[in-house]
Amino acid sequence: MLPLFGKVPEETPNGTERRVRADNTVMYLSNRYSVPLGTYGSHKMVTLAVDGDTLHIMDVCGEELAAHKISGEKGKLVKLEAHGRDRRTGTQERLNQTVSLLGEEFRGYLTTLCERKPCYAREQFDDWADFLGDPVIATAILDRLIFKCEIFNLTGDGYRITHRQPILT
Repeated sequence: MLPLFGKVPEETPNGTERRVRADNTVMYLSNRYSVPLGTYGSHKMVTLAVDGDTLHIMDVCGEELAAHKISGEKGKLVKLEAHGRDRRTGTQERLNQTVSLLGEEFRGYLTTLCERKPCYAREQFDDWADFLGDPVIATAILDRLIFKCEIFNLTGDGYRITHRQPILT
């Protein structure tokens, strides 16, 4: 057996108050446990209660905010799926705003972009909204980009893929 240095961790008694951190988490046994978004702003302090292997987090009035399975590891973030942001609604709003700036003919392309590259799409919509915030500028930029252009929908392998030479012979 190895010696245990420092103080032996003690179980937290039920009814212990903890401060909610700015990232909407509460520390317990060297782990961070999530609470619903906005808890930091409305409830700075919460009460912890342990029932077997479950940690119950309650507000000062005794209403349960969250219940987590206690992690045996250290330094982990234990987060419920419901405690995260729904990023899809913001992306859909940004998509609609960008389509209103660019035109309805871009909806198909932008929808595909959202489905295939959701993180990239969010960043791009933020940049486009700032850059194309003025409809006059947006129209001028798009006119320059698609002036004398034809749009082709290509399918299958291209010439380079079909006729490539093997690297090792």
